[in-house]
Amino acid sequence: MQKEEVIENPVSHAVSKYGGLFLQDDYLDKWGEQASYCTTGQFANLGKGYVKHCGPTAVTNVIISFLNREFDECRISQKPDREYFEKVFLKVSEIGIQKKIYWNTDFLKMFGGTFDTFTSIFLKNCFKEYGLDSIKILRRRRATEKNFKKCLDNGSICYLQLRFDKPYGSHHVVCYGYSYVLCNETGKRYMYLKIADGWASRPRFMEASDMMLNMFIPLLYEY
Repeated sequence: MQKEEVIENPVSHAVSKYGGLFLQDDYLDKWGEQASYCTTGQFANLGKGYVKHCGPTAVTNVIISFLNREFDECRISQKPDREYFEKVFLKVSEIGIQKKIYWNTDFLKMFGGTFDTFTSIFLKNCFKEYGLDSIKILRRRRATEKNFKKCLDNGSICYLQLRFDKPYGSHHVVCYGYSYVLCNETGKRYMYLKIADGWASRPRFMEASDMMLNMFIPLLYEY
């Protein structure tokens, strides 16, 4: 069985998976340089150490992205820097632990991490801590191409909860936009999501098809 790999380039991935000639057809990137790409690796050794902390890392990326936009729109005076990223992560983790939503353990390789069901409450408390009360936390929904496109088109960041995914397994990531690639021979289009996967400090992509086991929470920045 071929090992599933992370996707760095949608066109290259489509060519490798489906064969034929592919071209980028359309894309959406409303967050651009405001998007944050912190990783679990940069936070793992803070304090007494953190494990199964993809949830707090994803929440940190969401908060930093919103604060970057606040800075660009002159709503705050200081742009977040790397030292500040660590402070945000530590506070986010503290909130998650206090609310018993994030468990900093990997007991028997089965228990620990962030509870999917209560992630919206986790986000609400973290947003309140950073004065982001006006961010709308919309209802959790199925990870379908139609739902992604609708939410991303309206400017939302999507907090994506993965289950049994290849290669990510059970994992939390942040989605900022999408890219469509077009098969020159068949005319079929494939949607790829632009994500902060918590593993790399740069954008990566996920194919939007075959994600029905997964859910996401749209987060709408609205002023």
